[in-house]
Parts: sequence; C-alpha cells; structure tokens
Amino acid sequence: IKGVGPALARRIAEHFGEALPDVLDDTPERLREVRGLGAVVAARIAAAWRDSSGLRELTVFLRGNGIAAGHARRIHKMYGRDSLETVRRDPHVLARTIAGIGFRTADAVAEKLGVPRNSIQRARAAILYLLERMADEGHVYAPREYLEEQFRSGLEMDEELVPEALAQLAGSGDVVVEDAAE
Repeated sequence: IKGVGPALARRIAEHFGEALPDVLDDTPERLREVRGLGAVVAARIAAAWRDSSGLRELTVFLRGNGIAAGHARRIHKMYGRDSLETVRRDPHVLARTIAGIGFRTADAVAEKLGVPRNSIQRARAAILYLLERMADEGHVYAPREYLEEQFRSGLEMDEELVPEALAQLAGSGDVVVEDAAE
C-alpha cells in the first residue's frame, strides 16, 4: 500500500494488536489513532482491506470447492468486490470467463451449490462448452440433434432444454443459430 512501509505497518499492528481485523472491518477511521498515520494513507489502508477481504472470502470458497487459490486473484480482478456473489449466483460464469477453469470444474461447483442438473443456467453453459469443444476439433457448427444427444448421453440432462437455451444464447449474441440448408 502506497505510504505504508515496514515501520508504519509495525506501529499499526502494535497499536491494535489482535483487534486490527475488527478495527479494519468495523471502524477503519480509528487507524488515525496511530502516530504518523494521515487521513489519505488511512483511507488507502481501509480500501485495500475491503478489496482484499473479498479476495480472502473468495479464496476460501474456491478452495472449499476444489478450485486452486491461484484462480482467485483473476476472478477477483474481473468481478471485484462482488466476485463471491457473482460466482454463487452463476458458477458456470467461471468456465466462460476465467482461463484454466472449464465447464466440468464450474459444473461441480454449481452442483455443490445446489444448481439443478436440468436448470436453464446449466443448459446454456453446457451448450457453450459443447460448442467450444467442437471448435477445438475444427468444427464450425453443431447440429441441434448433436447437442440434444450430448445432453441426453454425455451430460445426463433433459434434451428439451436445448431449444430454449439456444434461443437465450442467440438473444444475448453468444451463439448464432441458423437453419441448415437441406
């Protein structure tokens, strides 16, 4: 933190002792009690604490769900203070936005959080996963029947979700849906 060297950090730690985390959480203005600590630096410390506390919670959550702590910084950088809430609301967002986290990993987190196996949220993520996998194999499109078969056999999902999930993804611009020429 700019303006906080080892000597000031030591004075802060000595002044508050084990109460420091509570002071930073509840009454950060008390930092001004430390000799030589001005308002600007106190505000920087408080802001850094708020930002990192979200990171700590996110790291604990991710590790508890089998995701390496190293991903936490990238997730926190992308989603900021709302990272944990974002991931809890839609764990599949990890597969779409964070390099190194795939659908299967995000899906395992979703399952632990109680996201239903046949939710439209999971269906959208599954379609994107299947399309990315096909693109990696050199394909440029996927027949709807293929997606339905993968839902049935590979993902153990209700194939009836495919049309609605495709429509939502097309509406958001994530995929293009076209009728195949006969």
